[in-house]
Amino acid sequence: MFTIRQLEIFLSIAEHEHVTNAARALGMTQSAASIALSELEKELGVALFERLGRGLKLNERGRLLEREARFIVERLGSLSAIVREDADRVVGELHVGASSTIGIYLLPAIISRFVHRWPDATIKLEVGNSEQIREWLLSRHIDVGLVEGPVHDDQIEAESWLDDQLTVFASPDYPLHLDGNTARWADISAERWILREDGSGTQEVFLRALETLGSTVRPYMTFGHTEAIKHAVEAGLGLGCLSRLTIERELQRGWLRAIDVSDLDLSRRLTIVSRKGCHPSRLRDAFLEEARTLVTRAVVGFGI
Repeated sequence: MFTIRQLEIFLSIAEHEHVTNAARALGMTQSAASIALSELEKELGVALFERLGRGLKLNERGRLLEREARFIVERLGSLSAIVREDADRVVGELHVGASSTIGIYLLPAIISRFVHRWPDATIKLEVGNSEQIREWLLSRHIDVGLVEGPVHDDQIEAESWLDDQLTVFASPDYPLHLDGNTARWADISAERWILREDGSGTQEVFLRALETLGSTVRPYMTFGHTEAIKHAVEAGLGLGCLSRLTIERELQRGWLRAIDVSDLDLSRRLTIVSRKGCHPSRLRDAFLEEARTLVTRAVVGFGI
């Protein structure tokens, strides 16, 4: 199969009608240009020039190829300009995976600011749990991930991104015998618990916090979406534990009540994850720079 370089050499020879002059214009030797033309003609099975003394003139086949070759080479140049990375331009399509809290409550504002700043860039966002993000990274389905819990894989590197706090919450009408909104774990451990599904970083952080107290819990119900958990708790089906980011609006409106569990450490770090050894990318770096810069503003917007 002929190459783009052979087409470039062919076009230069067609323009100069002389191999030596074409080679000089391309910064190559006359013999290398002659070999490239010979290989191209051999690959195509036709002669492309008429030999006129020491010069060359396109024949009918050569003129047909010239038109198509010029289109191909010019189009390739346009594509190179589109994907070329430089300091003043960010282009391309970045595939981002995010855990549900981040994907639903943080990234929309960050992506909006990013695409307004870099209109030639596109972000494709997929939301899943932390285990799915790990699988998507390793299969190269996404370019970068943002997760709520630890990702356990030696092929993935993680960067701490943002402090977050899980909060235990209940319906205002849920019958709890507490002094205000403060409890110890022993006071509420026997309640019905409505939690995120297995593989969720939120669930893992909650269960690990219980392990430090030598305790555990069997969920009454599990859901793969934070909104389902909020509605179930609001309906009085049990207690929940989610990121404060996800329930701030409901707390402010009185639809849910937060319970401070004094002996339970529910703090965590949101994390940026990527494949080890992945190729540097101006697009990915610019997106993550925007995420690091804007995340404080996004969190403030939720009243945290």
